Order: sequence, then structure tokens, then C-alpha cells
Amino acid sequence: MELSCYGAPVKTPNLDILASSGTIFINSYVTQAGSSPSRASFFTGLYPHQNGQVGLATWKYSMYQQNTPNIVTELKKAGYKVGNIGKIHVNPESAFPFDYHKIKGSNFNIKNMEDYINYSYEFITSSDSPFYLQVNFPDAHDPFIPQIGGRPKNILKKDDVQVLPYMGVTTDSLKEMTANYYNCMMRLDELVGDLIAALKKSGKYENTIIHVYPLIRGRILNLAKNKKSDNNHALHNCKIGLFFRTFRKKFRTN
Repeated sequence: MELSCYGAPVKTPNLDILASSGTIFINSYVTQAGSSPSRASFFTGLYPHQNGQVGLATWKYSMYQQNTPNIVTELKKAGYKVGNIGKIHVNPESAFPFDYHKIKGSNFNIKNMEDYINYSYEFITSSDSPFYLQVNFPDAHDPFIPQIGGRPKNILKKDDVQVLPYMGVTTDSLKEMTANYYNCMMRLDELVGDLIAALKKSGKYENTIIHVYPLIRGRILNLAKNKKSDNNHALHNCKIGLFFRTFRKKFRTN
């Protein structure tokens, strides 16, 4: 939960605005501190042991059944256009029949980040139908690249930060990792700002629910993610930031 709206010593003004205009959760947890199981739970509403995605898709773990009901299939039945920018990383990907899917790889080298915004705008403006769009930015993920393409504008160095308290030890290498992790979060914030600007340009901002979960699999740092040295760390690193911004127009009642 390394965002300034959660009290972290890092500047994330765009995410802070979304959080302040919506509902912020202080005790939100993913079902497993790993990408694929967490994503599958978000898609299906089921725990990993229920949907079958108990490990990373990279390691060939897969859901039990392709026809498991999920948010993509159910929203399509309701008349929504559904899109995804970024990787799905749940097997089989055919279980999620997105109408629009761009940037299918991980992109951990943080290349051509403007494409995430441009493709999003293209999808949002392609139809007057109600839409559901997932934008899966690669930050924050190792390798923690401190700056690329001028993002973030102002980077942090190791002497600017302290390691996260749960690590329990301070070294220069951990401080450098923490600083670059924060830099990734600030880059993510800048990209979210660009995405919101694109949504506003489309004219659909005031009628759109925005759901933000900056780290779908928990932290990917020492003693985090699937590196669970004890039960306390396992629970701590399943905890994520989560907030919603609801639209300002009235809900339909019919």
C-alpha cells in the first residue's frame, strides 16, 4: 500500500485524487500473494483452490474448467463491451473472451507506455455501448527500473528513503530496492493521470466507475509475494491498496 493516500512517503497525487473522491479500503487482501491466482480470483470471484489457478500461469497452472463463469463472460451477457490492455496471465486465456485485447506480454522492461493510454482511448471511444476495461500497467514489478522516458519526473535515491518496516533490517541494497520500488509507484501514478485525462477527453469520465488495485499480487519485494517465511509475512503481503471512484450520475432503477 505504498501510496501517499495510505500514508506512505511517496508522492502519488493522481491516485490520491481518485481515492479522495471515492471509497478507500484499509483492510483489503488478495486471495494469494501471487499474480495468477490473485487475477483468477478477481475474474471469477472464487478462491484459487476453487477455480484451480493455484499457481502462476507461467508454470502451467490452470483453472479447472474453461467455462467457469467470470466477470468477462457475465458482463458480455449484460451487453457490455469488454477490453483488456496488458497481460491476462491466467490459464486458459480463452476463458476470458475480451472484445479488445492489446499489449499481451508482460512488458516488465517498461517500453512504449504511451500505448497503454492510446489503446485505452481507442477502446473507450469505439462504441456508445457500456464498457468494462482493464488496464494492467506493468509497474510495480521487478526489475524496478527507477526512470524511463522521463517517468517519474523526480526520482528517489536510496538516501531519500527507509526500508519498509516489515523487512526488519536496513542495508544499502534494500534501501536502493525500496527507492526504486517507490519510483515505480510514482511512474504508475503518472500513467494513471494520463489514463484519467484520456477518459475525460472521451466525455465518459463522469459516468464511469473506476476501480483501482495498484498491486494485484501484493508486494514483489524481499519477504513478500510468495516468499513467505512465516504466517505473519504471508498475511501482511496479501494486503493491498484498493479504492473505488463511483460515477456522479444517478443509477437507473429500471
